[in-house]
Amino acid sequence: MITKNGNDILSLDDWRRLAPPKRDYQWKDNFSAKETARVWLAASPRLPPEIETLLEGHSAFGRPELWSAEPEARIRFDAFRGEPRNTDLLVLAKDLHGNYVIAVEAKGQESFGATLAGQSKAAMERKRQNPRSNGEERIKQLKVAIIGARVDDRTSVDPLRYQLFTATAGALRAAIDHDCSRAILLIQELVPAVKRVARYVANAADLDAFVALLTRGVITKVVYDRLEGPIRVPVSFLFPAVPDLYIGKVKRDIA
Repeated sequence: MITKNGNDILSLDDWRRLAPPKRDYQWKDNFSAKETARVWLAASPRLPPEIETLLEGHSAFGRPELWSAEPEARIRFDAFRGEPRNTDLLVLAKDLHGNYVIAVEAKGQESFGATLAGQSKAAMERKRQNPRSNGEERIKQLKVAIIGARVDDRTSVDPLRYQLFTATAGALRAAIDHDCSRAILLIQELVPAVKRVARYVANAADLDAFVALLTRGVITKVVYDRLEGPIRVPVSFLFPAVPDLYIGKVKRDIA
């Protein structure tokens, strides 16, 4: 079941009305917001088949017995004011091992956005204009929570994508909030007939670099249809109890 604020979502019109993307222009063919809705609604009441296959291929998961999903789920993983993490689709599921969450980060032709270096520079500028801005402290807390003592390794950290840090934090916080011991960060690629190959190559490189640092080089590549984990991030101020983290990537041809 796909719902938003207690309302069932049964059609594309429902999805757009109840859980629109941040910007109206993002709701169009071949972009992740609309194509995510199309793929998940077509599969319901089951999960999309590529995601079921992904789950069943890992010993820590089984066929989902129950699941529900919320599009555009807002997840606050720290105490700072401002915009919370916006997860494209948050899935609460149950299998023979118990309950878990899937935080879906959908990608059509979009990138993973700014690097940590770029985000930090922007936060410094906001702080200069408004001394009450908490952007710099938010980034610092986030880096410590996800990669721990390696926060000062600027050569490794600065080129990484800020969105992957917030997506991971959102998945972990959702698992904690829903009393789940497992959290999946799932990259769902929605590939149109005419695609920018360079974008998918760049996104793959960004994800691989992030996971390599997260696992201290144990995992250097995230391949399609294989769930990696468990990955354990350090205990921190943001996450005093840390669920097992899994990261995976699936692809759907939407041509």
